Amino acid sequence: LADACRLPVRDGAAHAVVLMNMFLFCTELERVLHEEGALVWISSLGDRTPIYLAPADVLAALGPHWSGVAGGYGEATWCVARRNPTA
Repeated sequence: LADACRLPVRDGAAHAVVLMNMFLFCTELERVLHEEGALVWISSLGDRTPIYLAPADVLAALGPHWSGVAGGYGEATWCVARRNPTA
């Protein structure tokens, strides 16, 4: 267990971060994610998820140096995002 705004993970150690029904802490995500790593963002009930952020809003919050793909399955929505290689 950890506070998501300060994870007990060293800088750049995570090759993937999977967040399901969570708040998005962009600065902390950028710190722990490897430069070639990926973020997987899932909202299990789509826009009915109590803590909901649409995939487009996730990408907007991460900033212009990120890109990704999004989709859905059943009620769920998801997004997989990576830093742009030129960032």
